[in-house]
Amino acid sequence: MFDEFFRRVSFFCTVNFIYSTANCSFQTEHYKLEHIMDFGKSYNLSLCESWQRIPPWWKWYYYLSPMAWTLYGLVASQLGDITTNISAPGFGQTTVQGYLHSYFNYKHSMVGVCAAVLIGFVCLFWLVFALTIRFLNFQKR
Repeated sequence: MFDEFFRRVSFFCTVNFIYSTANCSFQTEHYKLEHIMDFGKSYNLSLCESWQRIPPWWKWYYYLSPMAWTLYGLVASQLGDITTNISAPGFGQTTVQGYLHSYFNYKHSMVGVCAAVLIGFVCLFWLVFALTIRFLNFQKR
């Protein structure tokens, strides 16, 4: 079961990166602008940061990042339902589920929402890519 789930998440993550990179390259006329647009995709401040330590003005960026949703889905689906007691620094005795909820704000009940958001990102990137190819033309005549 894990193998099939991991293949599906890897597929959607790969497709997200392919389409978003294609969008950046087809929406700009010059490669330097492409790199500036593409920088925001790879520079995600909130991937492995505690939810409480993310500044409030950057939390919107967390919700717009396909990589953050991919990590959310992977961690919440694989570790979010484990109720084994662990000893975490700064938390004392807690469960894996409680640690993920209090430190990263990950909930196992949101796995379906993560899957829907990832499919939505793929559809959005595909649509923008198709429209960009159709309507933008930077050829000099």
